[in-house]
Amino acid sequence: MLFQVLFTNSYPPEKNLSSEEFLEIKINWLIKNNRINDLEILLKNNPQVLQNPKAVKFLINEYISSGDIQSACENTDFKSQSVKNYYLEKFLIYCLIKNNQKEKAQIIFDLLKERGFIDKFFENKTNFLLGITDKTDQKILDSNLLNFYLSHVTNNNFEYKPTEKTDKYIWRYLSYANLIKVNDFEDENIIPAYEQAASKNSFEKDNIFKIYLKMNYSFNELINSEEIYKSLPNHKARALIYQSILLSDNVERKIYLSFLLRDLFIKDKILDVYQDELSTILKSINRNDIPENYIEAVEQYSNKNLIKKIKFNNEVLHKSKVIKHFLEENYKLSQTEKDFKFVYKKIKKNKKYFVSIKDIVVLESLAADGMSIPDGLNYNELTSDLSVPKNLEIMARQNQIGLVMLKIVEIIGEDNVSDLDPETVFFLNRILNVLNLKKIRNNILSQALPDRV
Repeated sequence: MLFQVLFTNSYPPEKNLSSEEFLEIKINWLIKNNRINDLEILLKNNPQVLQNPKAVKFLINEYISSGDIQSACENTDFKSQSVKNYYLEKFLIYCLIKNNQKEKAQIIFDLLKERGFIDKFFENKTNFLLGITDKTDQKILDSNLLNFYLSHVTNNNFEYKPTEKTDKYIWRYLSYANLIKVNDFEDENIIPAYEQAASKNSFEKDNIFKIYLKMNYSFNELINSEEIYKSLPNHKARALIYQSILLSDNVERKIYLSFLLRDLFIKDKILDVYQDELSTILKSINRNDIPENYIEAVEQYSNKNLIKKIKFNNEVLHKSKVIKHFLEENYKLSQTEKDFKFVYKKIKKNKKYFVSIKDIVVLESLAADGMSIPDGLNYNELTSDLSVPKNLEIMARQNQIGLVMLKIVEIIGEDNVSDLDPETVFFLNRILNVLNLKKIRNNILSQALPDRV
């Protein structure tokens, strides 16, 4: 939704937010959500962004860390000549050398030094790459990704052990450059650093479990793992329980250990490392063998990523097939009218039927889309006790679409739309109808209204 707000309605509000501030919001959101292609499009279409080196530096680091140096070098074209940024200028010099434009690289480097630039490490590497010197310092510098990359490409015997403090981009580069050997762990205390890196998506999660399998445990430790793990450091406890899961041929014990391991990952706040592996383990178990007390939990955690099917209930308006109007793109209004007549007959026969807030949401939206609502369903009277936040109402009347949408995104926050209370769904729906933002409205209703099974 936020992407639609920022890039479909991509103009700043008329009040309270300048063009520069609105553009900064876009850049920050794209960076936070790692939308590399969208950020590149933004840079191409908005020359003023180039005054902000943060976006260009982000793209360059993303490509270097994934081993795509050519694409990283192509992004130096985005750098504005008026912006002085040593990091970007140093990388530009490296790219010119790499593309055999050494004279131009030398000129830019000399101009950089005339401005007072001093960096003995970079000068040492540049002179070596330009062929001015035939030897270079073999020291590995990890103060940033560029220095680390230059250390790697100019080092004959490169060896580096990351720590928990190692930058995420360096972790990622180590993975892509195949510089991490999961078979070589003389010091097992470094494993928590790898777990943390995997949690931040800087190291492949699958490799964590390969590392666990390389750790040695006795037969007695594996048999009695439920007790032994309590006396071990957290990473060794996880490895012990993981090996015990794979070795267990008792379904109940396997499931118990699987959820115990989940708790151990939660303890160190790195559960996302284990989510997919837990799902894989549980899916491997024959459903007929699962004890009854575990069935619900196994189904929940083995299928959590599956999209559930919608179950229509034609006895309730906001759960009926009428809401296909919001779920299916280009659903014909004439078909919606037929669906509504069918459902309304059922509702009308039910003397105890209570028109809920979500029913009102459906009625208001259908009316906004041009459908006639029967007099027996006077939704205006039904909404007398419902209200819209005053600030949203004022902004909507002023047609401040950008600001309203940012406010709506803030209201929803990190909650699932399906978990929003009916009152919130009501006022969001009303504001979106007022602003005629029907596509965004339908996105919200498609999650807030249906029952899924």
